[in-house]
Amino acid sequence: MDWELTCNIENLQDSSMLEYKPRTFYNYILCREDILGNMRQLGSESLETSLDTLDNFLTFIRACYYNGKGTGRRDLMHIKETINTIIGWQDKVVKSGGKIYTCMKALLESSGIIIITAFHDSNHYMSHNKEAALMDFIGLESLTNVYNGSRFGEFANFSNTKYKNYGMMVMYTLFKNYLNNGAMPFTLDDLCWKKVPAEDDNGSAGENMHICNHDSFKCLGCNITF
Repeated sequence: MDWELTCNIENLQDSSMLEYKPRTFYNYILCREDILGNMRQLGSESLETSLDTLDNFLTFIRACYYNGKGTGRRDLMHIKETINTIIGWQDKVVKSGGKIYTCMKALLESSGIIIITAFHDSNHYMSHNKEAALMDFIGLESLTNVYNGSRFGEFANFSNTKYKNYGMMVMYTLFKNYLNNGAMPFTLDDLCWKKVPAEDDNGSAGENMHICNHDSFKCLGCNITF
């Protein structure tokens, strides 16, 4: 991997042709928390050598199974779709190895899903370019994305090598964001429960009653929808 080239690719700013598009997009990835392990505890300042950084970066890449872009809370829609599939609200054929299948395994069999975002306030075309470059860098066979991304503007003229190096820079930015800022994993417990005061048999306020605490999800345990 050519780190120097990755960090010094020229002409990565929005061209005038793309500038008029609204800047409401961002890019994100879904990662398995069990693969990331205690990487976050290291923090970016604790990676002593370039070899330490590279080793953790490769683990970070391996933990990533989906790459996307969107506006609003598009990243959370994958979690919602997964929960609705688990509880049977959504009649969906789940393909082995696909995005929803991998999300379900991460929620049911591991320590959860981590969503990492970057490049907020991008326009539509630039978020597309970053998504496509990331796919080129990681390789579609290692992701659950179904389709290759699209290139726009000057990026359409990049060589494959230059585009993959741009994808490396995109991924490295997400990696540094995770080390610096962290990201809480989504687990079934986090999605479903919180403790609130409850009335006991005498009508007094008790403790430890659990109710659903997530927005627009149906809780697996209490069957409450918000």
